[in-house]
Amino acid sequence: MLSVSNQSHELQVVCASLLQYFDKFFTGRLLYKSEVRQLRSVLHSKETRPPSAIYGPEHFLRLLCRRA
Repeated sequence: MLSVSNQSHELQVVCASLLQYFDKFFTGRLLYKSEVRQLRSVLHSKETRPPSAIYGPEHFLRLLCRRA
């Protein structure tokens, strides 16, 4: 059985891995038409934040559903 601190560390590793997965595989194909304009303005402004810092959990769920 894992200690609470080890469980916490493992949870942090899993969450960090999921964010990396989202950032690596995020594409405009996950966006609805109304959201594409936002993506274009972000790309035009040379935004340096990763997609996980811009898009929310609904986009992450779309990615998981498309990859399943």
